[in-house]
Amino acid sequence: MVSSEKIGLNSIATVRFQDGSTKTFLISLHNTAPERGVISFGSPLGQALSGRGEGEHVSYHAAGNNHEVEIIKVFGESPPP
Repeated sequence: MVSSEKIGLNSIATVRFQDGSTKTFLISLHNTAPERGVISFGSPLGQALSGRGEGEHVSYHAAGNNHEVEIIKVFGESPPP
């Protein structure tokens, strides 16, 4: 069953990259540490994911290249610390 959750600020989402690898990210307001699973809402990937949901494919441009990811799972907002 596909969730109706949409990605927004403080959402947690799992995406599949073109090479088949998957990664789970927290969408943060300002912080970016992709190696730790945190991307900024204003980053190219963060902007591409904004408002999108499970099963959607999104494209974005970063580091001089075009990229595409598939949204595998949206977990909604992360719990407060």
